[in-house]
Amino acid sequence: MTFGPSEQAALEGMLDRLRHAIHSPSPRTRREIDNEWRSAMPEGLRRELDNLPSASLLRVEPPKSLPSTQLFTSPNDKWRTHTVLAPRSVVSDVFLGTKCPIVDLSEHDQQHLRQFFNPTSQRPVVLKGFGRRLLDPSTPWTLNSLERLCGQQLVEGVRVARPGSTTFDYADEGKNLCFSDSSAKGQLEPMLFADFVARLRSSNRSPYYLWAVLLAAKADQDDLVRSPLAELLWQEGLGAFRWDELEPLRELGDLGHVKNMQLFCSGAAAVTACHYDQSQNLFLQLDGMKRFVLFPPMVGASSFLPFPISHPRDRCARARLDQGAPSDGPFASSSHYPCTALAHGQGIEAVLEPGDCLFLPQMWWHHVESLAEENVSLSIWFQGGALEQRPLPARLLRPLPGALALELVREWEFYLATEIGYGAELVLFTAWLSCSSGAAAREAGLDPPSKLAARWLRCGTLILQHAVRLLPTALLHFFIGAFNSLRFQGLEGRSGA
Repeated sequence: MTFGPSEQAALEGMLDRLRHAIHSPSPRTRREIDNEWRSAMPEGLRRELDNLPSASLLRVEPPKSLPSTQLFTSPNDKWRTHTVLAPRSVVSDVFLGTKCPIVDLSEHDQQHLRQFFNPTSQRPVVLKGFGRRLLDPSTPWTLNSLERLCGQQLVEGVRVARPGSTTFDYADEGKNLCFSDSSAKGQLEPMLFADFVARLRSSNRSPYYLWAVLLAAKADQDDLVRSPLAELLWQEGLGAFRWDELEPLRELGDLGHVKNMQLFCSGAAAVTACHYDQSQNLFLQLDGMKRFVLFPPMVGASSFLPFPISHPRDRCARARLDQGAPSDGPFASSSHYPCTALAHGQGIEAVLEPGDCLFLPQMWWHHVESLAEENVSLSIWFQGGALEQRPLPARLLRPLPGALALELVREWEFYLATEIGYGAELVLFTAWLSCSSGAAAREAGLDPPSKLAARWLRCGTLILQHAVRLLPTALLHFFIGAFNSLRFQGLEGRSGA
């Protein structure tokens, strides 16, 4: 797409107004831009949007009324009813803010949870002792009982940390079309469950961690399919799960249906590095203790330099939150990245004891520490809930929840990867886009090359108009921060890509 001189000048003026709205947001500016876009969107850009899939979030038309500016607010102190003595977190103190609210359902009915589960404003909450409602307490989920029942079962989900480390990261080696990551190789080591337990107990800082799927939904099947490990556990009564107890929570949060159940077994000092998941999660602590440090979706997206969506470590933070964390492959200490200051004081700390259940909302960032010598946990994942519905329900547009704002970032990144590609141009484009004005970009030496100017203007205008018109003003600064050019630098490219 090319523009004549007058069209280019008009787009440059519009882009400057959009940049001003991002960096100095106000309801009036948002209203003016929304009216201008509805009445005078350039025909070429209209055709561009019409070519996008109808279910795409990029096609969502913002409501005409002004969205709320509400961001995450701290819960009322009345929910903080329990203090847990636990070792000091390895997360740097600058990130820690509030304690996660705790609700004891023996004292409050489930309707009191609406403020946490409402899809328009979900936030984490610990359900004290709720895990004991879901599982038979007479059959303990401990490493001893699990080893007795399935010690000779081969388990393929044993993760091995890098030498000298007890930090574990997610990686999808199949996601390697654009990027490679040598640090993601050799993470899995199949072994007998009994051998895993023996290795876990051989050191007080074990480099082994089991992540094993027990139940999984299959296409065109209503029932969850059991893994071989689950078959053994279910035969011995550990599968006496009270699914009916989940129904009120599932309906309250419009969580959808259960997608899978995953078993986690770890030793002391194991850390799952900061990341987010695209599914709703009820996390049950069955034995031992764990600490979660949680951050709202857009806070982490703008602060922690998530890997590109086409990278094997998609959804993971490049910034390490641990105090004094060394640089390690594509990861570096948060002190290397000034943008992490946006998350200072934003961390929500939850310490889980046996029987506790954490509601971990979709897209919330979480860093997880194992605190006891032996720790056993279950995750129940959901899919098809309100936040995954397309077209998007109108009730989720006033304002757009943080989880969907992060999904919007992902979709715009995919658009940019398609239009511009991952490489030097995308690094320059995102640096240019973050400038407060065209003049500021020129002063920084980031004016687009003449042959790329039309593409940059088109992409920049489409992205920023959608953000300004759709997002609460309190999220705009985080939105532009999510396109930090550092995210796309210093990564291994795939050979031949």
